[in-house]
Amino acid sequence: MKKFLLSLFIVTQIFLFSIFSQENIITYDDFTKLLDEKLPELKLNEINLNFSKTQLKRANSLYDVQLNYNIDGIGKKSYSDTSNIKFDYNSGFNTGINFVTTLPSGTSILLGTEYNQLYSWGNIKDANDTTAFNSTLYEPVINIKINQPLLYNFFGLLDRFAKNDANAKLEINILKTKIENQKILNFYKKQFFYLVINKLAIKEINIVIENAIKLELDTKNKMNNRLLDNDDYQKAIYSTLKYKLLLNNYEKEYHNAMTLLDNIINFNNYSPDLQIVENEYKNKKNINVEFVDFYEVIIGKILYLTKNNLEYNKKINFNKLLPKLDVFGNIDIKFHNYSNDANSINNNNSNGDVDFIVGLDLSYFIGNLKARNDYEDAKNLINKTTYEEIIIKNDYYKNLNNIIFLSKKINENITIKEQILDSLISRLKTEKMKFNNAEIELKNILDTENQIITEELELLQLKLSYICIYLDYDLLTE
Repeated sequence: MKKFLLSLFIVTQIFLFSIFSQENIITYDDFTKLLDEKLPELKLNEINLNFSKTQLKRANSLYDVQLNYNIDGIGKKSYSDTSNIKFDYNSGFNTGINFVTTLPSGTSILLGTEYNQLYSWGNIKDANDTTAFNSTLYEPVINIKINQPLLYNFFGLLDRFAKNDANAKLEINILKTKIENQKILNFYKKQFFYLVINKLAIKEINIVIENAIKLELDTKNKMNNRLLDNDDYQKAIYSTLKYKLLLNNYEKEYHNAMTLLDNIINFNNYSPDLQIVENEYKNKKNINVEFVDFYEVIIGKILYLTKNNLEYNKKINFNKLLPKLDVFGNIDIKFHNYSNDANSINNNNSNGDVDFIVGLDLSYFIGNLKARNDYEDAKNLINKTTYEEIIIKNDYYKNLNNIIFLSKKINENITIKEQILDSLISRLKTEKMKFNNAEIELKNILDTENQIITEELELLQLKLSYICIYLDYDLLTE
C-alpha cells in the first residue's frame, strides 16, 4: 500500500509539473484576433469614423419639420371711438399652430392655422338712443406660405450640398480608415514576426556559443599539451566573446519587440509559436505579387472620390455667384362669424375670405467678392488635387514595381540559401565520419555546425523579408 501511495504521489507530481511547466503557445491567428480586440488605435479610428456618420445624419436635419404653437390672452379698453359703435372693453384670446419645412426641391413651406375669439361690450351711439350690446367675433384662419428658389439655390441645389458632401466624405473616410487600420495591424504583425525571429536567433546563437566554448576548451587543452600556441587559444576566446555580443544584440531586439507588443499580450505568460514565420511563408510564397492598376486600389479610389466631390463643390460655388430669384406665394383662408344679442341690431353673418399674394423676389450682391473667391478656391483645390494625384500615382507604381522586383529576388535568394544549407548538411555528415576516423579535428565540425546555424538564421530573415514585403504589397494594393 505504501508503495502504491508513493507511486501515486510521484505520478501526481510529474503530472502537475508538466502542466505548470508547459508554455502557453500563442498562434498567429490568436495574435491577429487579439489585435482587433485590444488595439486602442483601431477603437479610436472607429470613433473618428462615427463623427462622419453623425455629420451625414446632421445634414439631413435641413428637412426636419419645425412645429410652432402659440396662445395669447387679450384684454383691451378703447379710449375713444369715432364710429357709430363704441367698444367699452374687448377681451378674448388667439392661438395658432404651424408647421415649417424645406423639401429636397428647395421649396420652403409653411402650413398653419390661427384662431381668434373676441368678446366685446359696448353701445351703439345714435342721435336719440344708446343701446347697450355684447358680441362675439370668431375668426379661424388657414395660412399657406410657399417660397421656391429659381437661380441661387436652384431647386435646392445648395440645400442638398451638405447631405451630398457629408455622404461623399463618409465614403472617403471609410476607405481611409480601412487603410489606416491596415497600416496599424501590419506594424504589429511585423513586430510579432520580429519577436519570433529574435527568439529563434537567441536559441540558435546559444548553440553556437556552446560550440565556441567547446572549441575554446579543446584549444586550451591542445595548448597545454603544446600542440597549439597561445594565439590559437586567444582566437578561440575572441570567437566566443563575439558570439556573446551577438547574443546580447538579439536579446535587445527581442526585448524591444516584446515591449512594443506588451499592450497586446504579456509574453511572460505566453510564448509565440516558433513555426509562425515558416508557416506564413509557405502560405504566401505561392501567391503571385502582380501589377494592380492604381484606380483599382483604395488610395486611387480615395483620390477619384475626392476629385469628384471637389468638382461638385466647384459647381455649388458657381451657383452662389448667381442672383437670388425666388417665386413666392402666400394664401390666407379666413372664416368670420360675428354675432350679437342686441335687439336693435340684426346683422348676424358668417362668411369666408381668401387673401393671397404671389410674386417674385430678386436680390443680387454687387461685387459678391466672397462668392467669387470661394469659386476661385474651389478651382485651385481641383488643380492642387490633380497634381497631388500625379505624385501619389507615380509613387504607387514605383513602390509596386519595387515590391514585385524584391519579392522575386528574395524568393530566388531563398532557393539559393536552401541549396547552401543542403550542401553544408551534406558536408557535416562527411566531416563527422572523418572525425570518427580521427581524420579531422573537432574545429571543422563545430565551424560547419555554426555555418549551418548562421545560414538557417539568414534563411529565416529572408523568409521574414518576403512576409513583410507581402504585407506591404497587400497594404499598397488594398
